[in-house]
Parts: sequence; C-alpha cells; structure tokens
Amino acid sequence: MRYFPLCLDIRDRICLLVGGGGMALEKATRLLQAGARVRVVAPDCRPEFSGRADVEVRLRAFEDTDLDGVFLAIAATHDRILHERFARLCVQRGILHSVIDAPDLCQFIAPAIVERGELMLGVSTQGLAPALAARLRAEIEAWLPADIEEYLHFLDHARQRAKKMLARPEDRASLGRRLASREGHERFAALSSEQRRAWVDALIESHRAGGAQGDSV
Repeated sequence: MRYFPLCLDIRDRICLLVGGGGMALEKATRLLQAGARVRVVAPDCRPEFSGRADVEVRLRAFEDTDLDGVFLAIAATHDRILHERFARLCVQRGILHSVIDAPDLCQFIAPAIVERGELMLGVSTQGLAPALAARLRAEIEAWLPADIEEYLHFLDHARQRAKKMLARPEDRASLGRRLASREGHERFAALSSEQRRAWVDALIESHRAGGAQGDSV
C-alpha cells in the first residue's frame, strides 16, 4: 500500500486551486462541500467561479505568494513545468499538495467517492487506473440500498443511546454489530419508527440484564 487512507477536516481552511478549468471546478465543488475556503489562481476561469463569496479568484498566473496561509493545495492545469514548480514550493513550505494526472508530484490523491448523505465510501487504485475506480464507484452506487441514509441515522441514534445506557464497551460494541448486520438492516426496513425505538430499547435492556437473552430480542 503506497497511500495512507484518511478523511481530512478542512472546514474554514484555505485550500488553493491552481487552474480554472473543468478539473479545477470539480475539485472546488468537493472542497466547498467540505467547508473549505477556496482560493483559485488562473489567468482564465470557468464562469461558475464568478460571484461566489466562498471563492477567492485571482485572475493571473500562479505566484509563490498564492501559497501564503494555505493548508492544502491542488494543481489542475496541463502545464508540467508549472506543476513541478508548484510541487517544489509546496514541499518547501510543508503544504499538503496534489497534482492532477501526475502521481509522481503528489503527496495525496483523491479516491472516487460514493456519497449518500453522511455515508462516504472511497474507491482508489492508487493512481494506477482511475477509470476502473470510477466504474467501481458507479457499481457500488447502484448496489447501495435506497434507505441507507435513514438506516445510518438510525444506527447513530442507537449508538448515542447505548453510550448513555451501557457502561461496558463490549456491550456497546455487541449492540452495534447486531444492529449493523445484514439481518439488522432487514429488520430495520420491516419496522416502523416506533417499533425501531422499542427494538433498540429491548436490546439495551437485554445487555443491562446480562446479555444472556440478547440474541433472541
């Protein structure tokens, strides 16, 4: 494994995009969804970048000072010489950076993302075959159950309730595995909201009583 997978909190962080075309726009959309403050530097930009309060646009060529205050930087142009200079400056400043279609200049690469509400799944070929990652993403999207967002929030509610009601970590973990199992999802889908709450309460009580009857609840 070449890359370490992680989810990065970039809320209110300045993220730089060098380039103003379609690739940059795609990256900007993702960054803005994650709450970043986006700075775009390019001689020309797509019209979608204009007039946005959450995007700072500098209509000129990239300069060293564009990296001032930057937490994360992405270059998305077709200029290899610019990309090499960009990457070198980022390394000197200790700025996490990526260059589109140039893994040799990257400190990180972005996976193909499947998103359903708060559920996020990433698919990566570590830069070897982006088209395959995109195909697998589409197949996963088609496979995901229609109620997955509602189910995720149900699991979160149950987890928060278990934290308050169950003292032992092993009991909370056991409850989480039961609810998140395939059988748990099937039962969730068959119950009303009130029945789901009653089911979770019954499971919690079974663990508080010793867990002996937990599998029958």
